[in-house]
Parts: sequence; structure tokens; C-alpha cells
Amino acid sequence: GIYKFKLGQIQRFIVIIVVSLTVAITYYPVTTLSERTPDLFSISAFSWWIIGHFLYGVAIYFAMNQIVEK
Repeated sequence: GIYKFKLGQIQRFIVIIVVSLTVAITYYPVTTLSERTPDLFSISAFSWWIIGHFLYGVAIYFAMNQIVEK
């Protein structure tokens, strides 16, 4: 499981950045296939995206701290 990886804070940060960039690079081309995707420059859609990703980042931060404390 995840516990066999003893990653320091810098290594965890690098892993999160690499995974996030990989998802970001593949995500946009897939969204162009949907008819319901908001406009790329929609302020409302971008605001919801930022809020959602901020909350996700906070959740990941607390989850990673729980794993490290075990």
C-alpha cells in the first residue's frame, strides 16, 4: 500500500505536481469531446474550477498528513 513509500515533504510535493500535470495535459483534450463543456474563458466556470481544486488540495493536504502520522 501507500505506507511502503517513505516520502519526504519535497518528494510528496514533486509527486503531486507530476501527477497533477499529467492529468491536466490529458484532461483538456478529453473535455473537447463533450457538448456541455463551458467556454474556455468563462469566468464563472473558472471560478468554480478554482474553488473545487482549492478544496481538493486542502483535503489532500490533510489526508497526506494523516498518512504520515501513522
